[in-house]
Amino acid sequence: MHTIRPCKVMLVLSKTLGDVVLIHNLIDGIHKEYKDPEIDIFVDEKYKDIIVGNPKMSVVYCMKSWLNNWAKILERTFEYDVVLIPQQLHMEDNVWHQLDHLRHQHLVDFYLDRCRLPKRTKEDKLKIFPLEDDVDAVKALEIKSPYIVIHTTSLVPSKDWSYFNELTLSMIHEGVDVVQVGADTDTLIDKAMDLRSKLSFKQIAVLCSKAKCFVGLDSGLSYVSAASGAKTIVLQGATVPETSGPFGENVINIVSETREECKDKRCHGNCKFNDKCINRISIIDVLAEVKKC
Repeated sequence: MHTIRPCKVMLVLSKTLGDVVLIHNLIDGIHKEYKDPEIDIFVDEKYKDIIVGNPKMSVVYCMKSWLNNWAKILERTFEYDVVLIPQQLHMEDNVWHQLDHLRHQHLVDFYLDRCRLPKRTKEDKLKIFPLEDDVDAVKALEIKSPYIVIHTTSLVPSKDWSYFNELTLSMIHEGVDVVQVGADTDTLIDKAMDLRSKLSFKQIAVLCSKAKCFVGLDSGLSYVSAASGAKTIVLQGATVPETSGPFGENVINIVSETREECKDKRCHGNCKFNDKCINRISIIDVLAEVKKC
């Protein structure tokens, strides 16, 4: 009798942070679709931390940038029974949310469809797998509760809310400390504890899981927070939850009102106006949601 080996699957999703968090949902879809799959992940080196720890995958292969090394990707495809590359590579990928037949579809659903994997269910949620060392690293910070975590700056200016300083002062007045995470290039918020560029992605997940809540934007760290199980408040103006941002029962979306001409198709970062829609979200709106947490 011949032994039937497990199906070998190559999954390439090299960037960016929010997309890479979605790999765990794709891994779940692969296990639903294929019998006993061995799944190798190909991801840019700086996002490896997001993937490691998932018991349903086999190996994580990293390079500084896979998208600049497609020849090396192609060299490896012959080792696999199934090759899945749902990465955003050309114009249709990047504007899927503006196309009539796709624009009401969330990014994770777009990726699942591209990979011919089962559709997402209401029970599906974002995941991340912190290690014991990550928990110890956050514990060593000795941050006193209660606190909230904020992320203030995305890579798209039209997604950025302008009132994090005011929010922070209001929270401190309420007796709640504010911890800022993100890149060291992010706008520094007065009176917040500055942990920009000091924590790994998994350590940020642990930090969020112990916080009163996280307040952020349609950006990768909001996905990390939501994957941790933390109450995650996402502020959106240029984008909407139907197509962008983290999802799950622990996610609270505050979406700004928008101009009549923008209602059918949000700009997703290509705003032609001087006043950003996201700034129509008031501090009072955000504080009200934080106090519910």
